[in-house]
Amino acid sequence: MYKRYNIAINSFERKILRHILGPVKENDVWRVRYNNELYELYKEPSISIIVKLKRLQWAGHVQRMGNECIPKKILYATIGGKRHVGRPRNRWIDAMEEDAKKILGVRNWKKKTLNRDIWRGFIQEAKV
Repeated sequence: MYKRYNIAINSFERKILRHILGPVKENDVWRVRYNNELYELYKEPSISIIVKLKRLQWAGHVQRMGNECIPKKILYATIGGKRHVGRPRNRWIDAMEEDAKKILGVRNWKKKTLNRDIWRGFIQEAKV
């Protein structure tokens, strides 16, 4: 997910939470809730975190598939040809490895996914 989409999704979520939870009356003056107040009242992880966790969950599912399955072939396929000058674009698998390190704290996620129960435990622990 691009950073700008991440920011847009999180700001939309906060906008909706402000609408649902309503304003606060302080000293006979109404004001909108601050972000930290929203996070205290709404204890769930943000939508962007949920999207990343679902992506990690799906990656674990694909990793456990057999080598002849089409999703796994596509995940590890490489495209030939010349690359443009400059920094290469991030691949989907690169984003997966980064999310596994940052969100789950797992370095070698491919080995961890082989045991379904352990991988689900990592995902559930990150939701909390």
